[in-house]
Amino acid sequence: MLSTRFHNTTVPNFSNLFDELFSRDIDANAPYSTSPSVNIIENENDYKIQMAAPGLEKSDFKVETEDRKLIISSDKEKESLENGETYRKKEFSFAGFKRVFSIPNSLDNKNIVASYNSGILTVTVPKKDPVKAELTKIEIS
Repeated sequence: MLSTRFHNTTVPNFSNLFDELFSRDIDANAPYSTSPSVNIIENENDYKIQMAAPGLEKSDFKVETEDRKLIISSDKEKESLENGETYRKKEFSFAGFKRVFSIPNSLDNKNIVASYNSGILTVTVPKKDPVKAELTKIEIS
């Protein structure tokens, strides 16, 4: 059974840490398109978002942040044939996509880096250094 869960990113979902850290926004007005699959890996210092996107080039992607949201998109133009060739069958599809991930305050949205290698786009979102509490001794008079 395939189920889709829509969830409002302004209200945190405490039942699942993954949902709280990387909730996917759903744009009901966006045209239907297939989005590439992602893996999200947590390390000690960062999160890595791996997106499977074979057939695309590094220049086909746009990765940006806006208001604590990470936006990964592509608007690759349709390929055209040369020399009067005609498709008899066409299964390759290069539809555009847009994925949006919420970035919580515990992550550093100013130092995100991205790389593309062998059909995998990897976006690394570093964790912020935890603020160390200062202990202040208060004299009792």
